[in-house]
Amino acid sequence: RELVAQAALHKNFYAVIRGLVQIAKDCGQLILAEGIETEKELGLMLDAGIDLFQGYFLARPSELPDLHQPHYDKHSYSPN
Repeated sequence: RELVAQAALHKNFYAVIRGLVQIAKDCGQLILAEGIETEKELGLMLDAGIDLFQGYFLARPSELPDLHQPHYDKHSYSPN
């Protein structure tokens, strides 16, 4: 989260992220950026080539269903 937040404020942090993304891409990896809290952060991470995103800007945390209840069917669950 801290690296993402700092990248929105300082170009040196953004350069670090771009470098890390390039290394990961060269190794054939998908990249997940966690802690996206603003539109600016999302835009920077998209521009850096990141594949997947998580954070309050995209969706707030929610409760998981109680997986121990007898009525739960893992094949029919769909989030709201």
